Amino acid sequence: MKENKLHQVIQKLGKGINIKMSKKSIKNQEDRFLLELIESLCEIEALTMGVSKAGVNLFEYEEKYLTVIKSLIDKVYGEKKGNIIVWWVFESITENDKILPIVDDDEKEHIIKTPKQLVKFLKRYDGK
Repeated sequence: MKENKLHQVIQKLGKGINIKMSKKSIKNQEDRFLLELIESLCEIEALTMGVSKAGVNLFEYEEKYLTVIKSLIDKVYGEKKGNIIVWWVFESITENDKILPIVDDDEKEHIIKTPKQLVKFLKRYDGK
């Protein structure tokens, strides 16, 4: 949506105009991308769990795709954030629908209930 607005501004001002995004805009765009990525992974996991409860096991089929996705997440966000994201999406909710806490570097427990909360939590590891 923002890119569309940027494109409209460029069209109105003419070619040769160089518009630079602020650091804050770039960071917001990156946060939105991460949020959408985590939400998509959550949707995949929810669908997998639904199919699994119906008696269909997709683990072997999905495993290679998830390995590739995990590798890409690690490459873009770093191994620490990648491990947290993958654990939260695929392992933080028990069979009884209990949310397991994430334990940070200071041994403090955090209950993360939404992808938005996870993105906010991950900011503490920016630049590390």
